Amino acid sequence: MAEWYDQIKPKYVGNVANKYLQENPWTIFKAFPDVKVKQLSGYLATYDKEDWMRIGEVDDYIVNGADESKGDDFATGSTPFVLKTYKFHDDLDRDSMENYDSPFAAVRDRTQFVVNRLGLVMAKMFKNALMTTGVWGTDHDCTSVPWSTAGTDVIKRVSDEARKIQAFTGRRPNRMIMCQDVIDSLEFNTGIMARLKNTSTKILTKDILAAIFKLEMIEVLDAVESSVGKGGTATTANTDFMHAGSALLFYSPPSPSLRMPAAGYNLIKKGKLGKINTRTIPMPIKNDAIRIEGSVQAAPFVLGSDLGVYLYNLV
Repeated sequence: MAEWYDQIKPKYVGNVANKYLQENPWTIFKAFPDVKVKQLSGYLATYDKEDWMRIGEVDDYIVNGADESKGDDFATGSTPFVLKTYKFHDDLDRDSMENYDSPFAAVRDRTQFVVNRLGLVMAKMFKNALMTTGVWGTDHDCTSVPWSTAGTDVIKRVSDEARKIQAFTGRRPNRMIMCQDVIDSLEFNTGIMARLKNTSTKILTKDILAAIFKLEMIEVLDAVESSVGKGGTATTANTDFMHAGSALLFYSPPSPSLRMPAAGYNLIKKGKLGKINTRTIPMPIKNDAIRIEGSVQAAPFVLGSDLGVYLYNLV
């Protein structure tokens, strides 16, 4: 006997999930890019930066006639990685479906709910792994000179941090991820506002701030999380931004590659939709329900800790 969910094809669920991702992208991974890997575990090549910056004397490179050129090599090593599988589902039963004008509308809402939840999970995974102390080559506690103070020369501080990394690694940081309260506080910064007068919009956006800092990209970790239990009521005491008061300044190459110097990547085993796989599972014993499940196989990976600096207590 045919069931109501027989008309819901996996391709429809996949298309809904893909469209929702396009309209609501996981923006922090635009700055901290994802790189495809074929296995759930394995090894990545590592290099010693000293080999890439060592020069010696200029005269050592001069040749005459049939002289042999100066030669060298670079050391390589390996470091392990393990991707974790994250899954989440929502069961849509017949009674709930009948509250909608069409079963397709009901499935659309549930699919978007699943994708949204997994997006929050990915944001929290990123925050826990990378937006914290003890991960990067430098941690800078900005309690004594917070960016939220109007007179703080934030532009110079970003430039100083970038120059330190460049002097030590040969790569200048070109991207930043900051919390929502950080970018909000910069709207009242004297130096930032002075630069903003020279723009046509006079509105502080991520792109304009990136230009002021001489970075190619800034993204904002603006995910909101509620700790209230199922059936509880969200309040300002249990619902807030997932992370606050910090920023990550780092280097990422123009074309992400596991064999290029980079602060790190989000390693991901890509499915048909890029960042997320979806599937439908008939659940006839649960009031003729259909289970809509999403999954992501990913892991944040620090490739070059010296290429990033974590700034905290900015607000």
